[in-house]
Amino acid sequence: MALSVALLAASPGFAEDACERFKWDVTHEHALFLGAAVPLAGGNQEDGAPEVQLDRLYELTLSPASDVTFAVPPRQKKPAPTENTFAGMARFRVPRAGRYRVSLGGHAWVDAAAQLKRLTAADFSGAEGCTAPRKIVAYDFSEGESVTLEVSGASERLLRVTLTAAPLPGK
Repeated sequence: MALSVALLAASPGFAEDACERFKWDVTHEHALFLGAAVPLAGGNQEDGAPEVQLDRLYELTLSPASDVTFAVPPRQKKPAPTENTFAGMARFRVPRAGRYRVSLGGHAWVDAAAQLKRLTAADFSGAEGCTAPRKIVAYDFSEGESVTLEVSGASERLLRVTLTAAPLPGK
């Protein structure tokens, strides 16, 4: 246990002053961000979006935002600029009902959609100055649901992303 804590404290992107500012324990997500990422081209439309699995870190290659057509427009207080930003999609089949976390390693918006309806985020947290991860958005998904993750407003073409099951309360 002491070795794990020491490794986390010494690892890039998990400085005490930045990455410990999340609302929740993000040790699992951080450990994934320390590993090798699977390269994956983000989809430009829902039908062509690649499928992602739980507990894997992906380096999602995004497209210029103007080249991406979302089935459900992203939810943002103001529209994300399409000039000099990137976007893309990935799909996920929910193995069991519960809360899931989508973690991003950079600046971007992430929305979830199912059956052509935008899902409301259950919660979110972020840590400015941390990139392992930088932002986490939690969603409640139903078993067997096919969910499309929509990334928009990304400032970089490559974005590290992981999807994890949130720990059950009290664990």
